[in-house]
Amino acid sequence: MAEKLQAGINLRIKIVLVLFAIWLAAILVMLFRIGVIQRDRYQDPGNSIAVRQFFIHPMRGTILDKNQTPLAWSTVYYDLTMDYSSCTPETRQKIFDRLITVIPEFSTACTNDGDEGIVPVYQDLTTEQLTQLIPLVEEFPVLAVRPRVDRVVYDDPAVRKLLGTVANNENCLTGISGLEKKYDKVLTGTAEIFEIIVDRFGKPILSTRKILQYPIPGKDVILQFTVDDIIKANMPDTATEADEK
Repeated sequence: MAEKLQAGINLRIKIVLVLFAIWLAAILVMLFRIGVIQRDRYQDPGNSIAVRQFFIHPMRGTILDKNQTPLAWSTVYYDLTMDYSSCTPETRQKIFDRLITVIPEFSTACTNDGDEGIVPVYQDLTTEQLTQLIPLVEEFPVLAVRPRVDRVVYDDPAVRKLLGTVANNENCLTGISGLEKKYDKVLTGTAEIFEIIVDRFGKPILSTRKILQYPIPGKDVILQFTVDDIIKANMPDTATEADEK
């Protein structure tokens, strides 16, 4: 009797072990399928949510005359923006009340309840204001400080005509006419490209930054004539020779 009972127990143990082995094998097969065979299928959607690729364009080179007087140069300004799409009216008013304590001259006149997306709420921040805004930006993820690049040109019609104009696409300046277009490749340089993981608020996690392409700064261009020559000639289109600095 005892032998039959022991045999029955041993049979049950074997059945349990076989079922456990089958279950474990199924788990391993599933993990292998997800981790190896279907890795790209699950990784790509995940990366599209968490990993972002960014471009940092180098500062565009300066155009100078023969005496190295700047004729066209780039200047960086910093603006405070708010993501209205992710901000309730209550939070928006709370932010505005706090902003007034940091920037007394702040006004909501540049914004309204109909705004959507990312909207500039204050432009041309000073260094002192940038420092004072750090705690506020950290507290409210809908706020961000964004750089804005403008091209400044020597204030003379003949010079401006000779230099031409640039297009600004997300702080990437591209020459579209005149010397800005002729020497665009030299002036522009090569952008830095990097990947970074962002949190659920879209804020980058700096420790995850991975550089994909290192930047090459834009070069200055020195013309072979002076600004006075341009003005006196009154025919700026005929003077287009320049040397790279």
